[in-house]
Amino acid sequence: MLAFFENSLALRDWLTDTESAEKQEIVALFSKHVELRIKRDLANSFKHHSIDRTSQQRPPSIAIEYAPEHPTFGTEGRLVVLSEGKKYEALALADRCVDIWQQFLDFLEGDIET
Repeated sequence: MLAFFENSLALRDWLTDTESAEKQEIVALFSKHVELRIKRDLANSFKHHSIDRTSQQRPPSIAIEYAPEHPTFGTEGRLVVLSEGKKYEALALADRCVDIWQQFLDFLEGDIET
């Protein structure tokens, strides 16, 4: 899960470094979607020893929640991300990030009108 969040964040840098997207477009995308901000802060908190800049007081954290009716980790637990007093199911958060990136990439290719 952490590898996904870190690599998904790397897409942001790749798009700006290759000039496939303007930095302002990426900033607007992250401003618009809380899921991308959570992913960014989570990835950075695990990638770096300390973080100088974050959009929150504390970075999000990952926990295992007892949920035998909806397991995603082992047989009775699921991974959740805790951020800004809210709980996000980790796989649903990852799916949402993929959807947001796909829509943005489609927009860059001109498949979606503004």
